[in-house]
Amino acid sequence: MGPKSAEWMKRYQESTLPSTVDEKFPVIMRGERIYVKDVDGNLYVDMNSQVGIASIGHRHPTVIRALREYLADLGGYDGNLLAIIGSDYVHPLMVELAEELKRITPGGFVKKVGFASSGARAISSAVKFLQRARPERPHFISFIGAFHGRVGPAMQLTCSKYIQKDGYEKLGNFYKVPYANVVAIRELIGPEFAGNQINAIVLEMVQGEGGNVPADPLDIKDIKELCAEYDIKLIVDEIQTGLGRTGKMWACEHYNLVPDILVTSKALASGSAIAAYIARTGMLRDRESEILPLGWDSETFYAPPLACAMALATIRAIESQGLVENAAAMGKIMGKRLKAIERMSTRHKARGLGLMWGLEFTRENGNPDPKSRNEFIYKALDEGLLFMGSGRGIPAKNPTVRFMPPLCITEKEIHTVMDKVVKILSNSHPFIHTESSG
Repeated sequence: MGPKSAEWMKRYQESTLPSTVDEKFPVIMRGERIYVKDVDGNLYVDMNSQVGIASIGHRHPTVIRALREYLADLGGYDGNLLAIIGSDYVHPLMVELAEELKRITPGGFVKKVGFASSGARAISSAVKFLQRARPERPHFISFIGAFHGRVGPAMQLTCSKYIQKDGYEKLGNFYKVPYANVVAIRELIGPEFAGNQINAIVLEMVQGEGGNVPADPLDIKDIKELCAEYDIKLIVDEIQTGLGRTGKMWACEHYNLVPDILVTSKALASGSAIAAYIARTGMLRDRESEILPLGWDSETFYAPPLACAMALATIRAIESQGLVENAAAMGKIMGKRLKAIERMSTRHKARGLGLMWGLEFTRENGNPDPKSRNEFIYKALDEGLLFMGSGRGIPAKNPTVRFMPPLCITEKEIHTVMDKVVKILSNSHPFIHTESSG
């Protein structure tokens, strides 16, 4: 950490309450494409895309152009939209974004879109939607290792680290079972409740905070069969996996899974705070106004027009520049390099989809090694690589480094990064052999 970063970090510590900030990290000043620069002028490859927010790259020209047009009021909607928030007034950009989200999400059925200011808030609203639509079914199931947020029902579904909900009493009927394990769900049916009392299963196709763990396709097949058997609805959390991250527009497409409600945020507006949940409306049984009366769900920052403009530009950039296809192609290259590390080492496990990979750190006896994981992350800073960790529990039971670069990364850039990764690991553990990037 340079002197300017150290000074800013000191001011941060004196002025703000603790959050998720790693105080050994540099203080970031600006970004461009896959790179970020700190206040001391040091350049880094952002290998976590700000945990998926800068998924199309920092300062993407399509988004910057949309921002300038919006601020200059060149969007063709006479008048200044800046003062309109969106919770009590409709503005055209909100409608356009809802229509686009209906278009690009799976399922040919009738859908409607709800907005929120964060992924956690959208998950909570999705749960609330189903509680109102199916009040006779009180139970919700999520999975150990899941992260859905730190507020409201989203917090009750989270099961990644105890600290994320420590001190809060359990609300409602929320059950956690091993990841995508239908046998464990079936064991609850009977002793705990009847199958037709389960309202929904809430699922990440890749557990990001839980260690970048993709679901097994056979487990998803079992979940689909269980849901069909008991008319259980599926909420798929695509907050981190969606919008091209895994090499498909939505990770659930890898599994031929069409959710009843899909939740998206993070990459949606390339840095502006907005989230959405896209819901199958057939379950409202032609009683929408009765089940969802005016005011049933809203918040102050509900689809702000500036965020909607950035989200529409983000979707345009993803589709027009082939970023989903690039994520699939570059993900294969990055995955191949990570799998090579796994083959060369008894201390690392690689897993992932598209450009959402994780490298797990273990001791030679197979036990978790969070210390080596953390050392790698800090050594990577000296090589100009900005990584973040993940994993279940504190300390992590599967300590993992996230490999989630922006979707615009090139093959050359991947090999440059991976050569540095191999160098760091080789210096730490000599039994790792270097490999060619060719």
